[in-house]
Amino acid sequence: MNADITMPENTINATFKLEVIPDISVFATKAEVAEVENQIPDISGLATKSEVSAVESEIPDVSGLATKQEVSAVEAQIPTVPVNVSAFTNDANYVNNNVLQQNLLLSNALITGSVSDNAVVYADIISRYRSSFDITNFTVVGSPTITGGIAGGFSGSNYLTFSAVQLGNYTTWQIDIEFTTGASVSGDQRILNISRNLYYNGSQILLSNGNLMIVIASNTGNATSDIVFYSATAEANKKYRISIENTGTAYVGNVNGTEVFNETSSAVCGTSLNSFVIGQINNTSGFGGSVDLTKFVIYGSGNVLVSGMVRGSDTYTIGGNTVTIPYTVTKNGAKIVDSAHRTAVQSVYNATGSALYYTLDEENQDFTLPAGDLYGILQKLSDRITALET
Repeated sequence: MNADITMPENTINATFKLEVIPDISVFATKAEVAEVENQIPDISGLATKSEVSAVESEIPDVSGLATKQEVSAVEAQIPTVPVNVSAFTNDANYVNNNVLQQNLLLSNALITGSVSDNAVVYADIISRYRSSFDITNFTVVGSPTITGGIAGGFSGSNYLTFSAVQLGNYTTWQIDIEFTTGASVSGDQRILNISRNLYYNGSQILLSNGNLMIVIASNTGNATSDIVFYSATAEANKKYRISIENTGTAYVGNVNGTEVFNETSSAVCGTSLNSFVIGQINNTSGFGGSVDLTKFVIYGSGNVLVSGMVRGSDTYTIGGNTVTIPYTVTKNGAKIVDSAHRTAVQSVYNATGSALYYTLDEENQDFTLPAGDLYGILQKLSDRITALET
């Protein structure tokens, strides 16, 4: 039997609506979204793209700069600068700017360098000094050894003489000599002999049976009389610096910086022609030590009569006082002053701001450099270093 079935109208519409509703199972819930939002960082402080572009346009081009490796390669080739510098040499004697100012610029004082910390400079000064010795001022007899102005190897046939000087012709005179004794001071060893002739015993400096003797004699013809006779125990292998001076009223002797006699006398030493011999007498045994001819000099009335070096002196008036600085001139024109006159050089520097002398002390192996022009150069150098450091 057929029967008509009637479906409710709203049943058909309900089925259609179920078919178009999307599947939302893959979507996050509001709670899940909120949880994720809490994890998003705040980017409100970040620059915008336009702001970044503006900054990028101001960044300099570094394509021409060296890499770290390239810089390291160059640094490896830079020599290490020593901590001490002197005299602008490439040895280990440099000074930094602080030392330069403290030692050379801030005080008005000569700075003493020594062979221990300025060996190159000391050696250069010594070399210039000794290379200026002129043997032609002496007559060499036989074959004594002479190196850098130091004579040795004396014997009866090996010695030195020089032009005759008649000391009696001068109202004042002075003889300076430096020598070093040998291993023995015994016997009769004549160091310097001043007599009427080569074989005549007159004024002399000698070693006799262990004693150092200085004799100043008045000799006229063959007659002699001692004006001064000094004797003291001698030491082997010792350096002696002796100065004998006739002031016009007295004879003054100085040994290694100490006055050993001062005899008032009007007697004249050497009224006849004097013969000078270094290293022997009477063609007998010679002096067993050495004589530094660079230090040997005879003055007559203030003038150099005999010397193996070119000598001069400068005179200053400081505070009403006369200051005289004797010096030796090297072949390159430098003035070298014995350290005994270092105080005089200092006083000139204090008063004038310039003292263009080297002072040299061979015994203690130290020196000072010319003060003035050189120090001015150092001042400019110091100012430049300071400018670079700041």
